[in-house]
Amino acid sequence: MKSAKPLCLFTTLTLLVLGCRERPTPTTTDLHQAAESGDVRQVRSLLANGASVNAPDENGDTPLQRAVFAGHKDVVELLMASGAEINTRNRYGRTPLHVAALRGHADIAEALIAGGADVDAVNNRGQSPLRTASSFGRAEVVKLLVAHGAREEPESRESKE
Repeated sequence: MKSAKPLCLFTTLTLLVLGCRERPTPTTTDLHQAAESGDVRQVRSLLANGASVNAPDENGDTPLQRAVFAGHKDVVELLMASGAEINTRNRYGRTPLHVAALRGHADIAEALIAGGADVDAVNNRGQSPLRTASSFGRAEVVKLLVAHGAREEPESRESKE
């Protein structure tokens, strides 16, 4: 029985060391990369070959959110026409409209709104696209959101006290 303890210890240490070397499998797909780079031809090809239009990456971003972030309106429109979820949220609760507001992409924000984006969606910090656009000085996006009925957020309780 004395030899079983060293074997058990060796096995445990081996598993521990091997386990520490494992890395999570990245979930960024070729479609995420093509969308972010603005490669319309590649996006179209990947979608035609069965790529998931709503696949989330490790942060919960979909190819649509990546295209919005990078400012590729033509890719955004293609993804929307291919069934991309307009109001999907990443791990921070940001919708594609939040991303457009953050980056100041008024033309993309307009396309998202026309596609049914929720102008009053709030992220995990309680911020709407209007608050996001306003915080980053994106005046054109602020005007667009207000024109489409985005509500001003009520003041927080702390600011009233």
